[in-house]
Amino acid sequence: MTNFDTLTVSNELVVSISSDKDYTTEAGGIVGLQVSLQSQPLTQMMYAVSIDDGTEAVVEEPSVLTFMRDNDLVPIIVRIRDLGDDDTADVNFYVHFQLIPLPDEIP
Repeated sequence: MTNFDTLTVSNELVVSISSDKDYTTEAGGIVGLQVSLQSQPLTQMMYAVSIDDGTEAVVEEPSVLTFMRDNDLVPIIVRIRDLGDDDTADVNFYVHFQLIPLPDEIP
């Protein structure tokens, strides 16, 4: 993960760096992503957080983000750990945020 800037995902999530560096290295390390909603949701919203290449990095915590009306604009810190290896080549990996469909509310 290199040169990460603030990113808006699906016109809903805003993701920015919360740590003092915007990258991880082949030696390992952790980067914090600050995730919040752009606006107040009408209902609870949940997002699964994943990495496209599990050999390069893992989501330490949390792997599911839950936004409700009372915490909708409060940023949640997602910790991404680079697994580190002996390979000196930089390998990019991507962090994915997938909206989790909620079951319809029962009347």
